Amino acid sequence: MTPDVYAGQTYPPIYHPTVTSTVVFGTSTWTTTYESWENSPPPTPVAENGVTHTVIVGNNNLITYDPPSIVAAPRDTVRFVFQTRNHTITQSSFGNPCRKLEFTNPGEIGFDSGFVPGKPDSSAFYEVKVNDTKPIWAYCRQTGHCGQGMVFAINPDDTSARSFSAFVSLAKTINGTTGGGSGSGSGSGSGSTSGSGSGNAAPATSSVVGGLVGVAVVGVSAAVALLL
Repeated sequence: MTPDVYAGQTYPPIYHPTVTSTVVFGTSTWTTTYESWENSPPPTPVAENGVTHTVIVGNNNLITYDPPSIVAAPRDTVRFVFQTRNHTITQSSFGNPCRKLEFTNPGEIGFDSGFVPGKPDSSAFYEVKVNDTKPIWAYCRQTGHCGQGMVFAINPDDTSARSFSAFVSLAKTINGTTGGGSGSGSGSGSGSTSGSGSGNAAPATSSVVGGLVGVAVVGVSAAVALLL
């Protein structure tokens, strides 16, 4: 394997084989296939239906995700609560923090909340359900926000060169100017549109290599479902 070079910095290659593991939780046993990344958590949930991690988007009117990174187990849900301004939570990749995943990784369609105006009553939210233990990288598509460090990660390996702090540094170095990833906009949701399934991106449906298989939108909230 050869090293990767991002923004002039060299990063060692990552060994992440696809493995099949038997998971035992309580009285349940199942087999799961996933990418095993170095120092990633085991594929065992911490609760039968997982736990919910709440991330505040635009907390105190700042250009941040709070907290900016988390450790999550399979079956956990990450709820992004939009409180101020107009932000997104959009999946990207470590080497291209400020670009949508599908622009840099052909065949992979990442999650994207779209622009969500914040609501102080926490009624505007977007949920991602975790099914893998590999690192997941994301950012805000609002103009200039990624370049100011508004990025997020699930299960980053902070003992490696591809740590969350390195991801933040790359976002600021690239400054969101590589094209295709930054933008501005506004929007809100209403009604009860829904969708699920797999396939290429569609208004209420998306697929993601690595587990994300569906999106359902209800009002200004959304749920991203993953298969175990």
